Amino acid sequence: MTWMLLSLALASTPCELAGTENCAPVDPEGILQYDDGSAWFLHYDEPYRGTWFHLEDFYSDPQGFEVEAVEFWFYHHLGCYGLYWPTDFFGADLCSGGSAGPTLALDESRGVAIHMSASYHNYSDPVTVGNDFWFVIELSDWNGTPSPISDQYSLDQPHSFHSDDMKLWEPTFAGDYLFRIHGSPRLALAGDTWGGIKSLFVLSDR
Repeated sequence: MTWMLLSLALASTPCELAGTENCAPVDPEGILQYDDGSAWFLHYDEPYRGTWFHLEDFYSDPQGFEVEAVEFWFYHHLGCYGLYWPTDFFGADLCSGGSAGPTLALDESRGVAIHMSASYHNYSDPVTVGNDFWFVIELSDWNGTPSPISDQYSLDQPHSFHSDDMKLWEPTFAGDYLFRIHGSPRLALAGDTWGGIKSLFVLSDR
């Protein structure tokens, strides 16, 4: 795996680098992310990159998630290595699967990369995923571009991986990819809160 330090990023977040008008609204209940919001490294060479999402890292009693959009960040490197982008399109797939790797494709789409700015792929109908699922990008170009960005540090439990064949997945040693999931959690007690029960009684009395 090849990676390169983004020295210009240092203490800046992607939103600061790209401009706030390109950032997703802040919604802690509806965004799943393992990155810390900083841009430190870019990655290229391997054709497959993926993030494994485990809902129990975010919610105490999850029952799945309704994915409405995915967010991703890339870097267009034009330095001495000449890693130009022959194309800014890539495969963007949602898959089932646990820590060992993705198993079944739930949705196969195409994404468009933008340099140092949030790119989004919105689903016309939300995609229902389980408590463990993957977001995987597939790069078809020979030089592994467009180049996804990661933050500086990897978590103790790896969540960002790369693969040459979609079968054997190895942890990315330089940070977590800036791949994020937008949508709504399905919680076991979501409809049984006191406020929800009380509203039912109020409506029944009318």
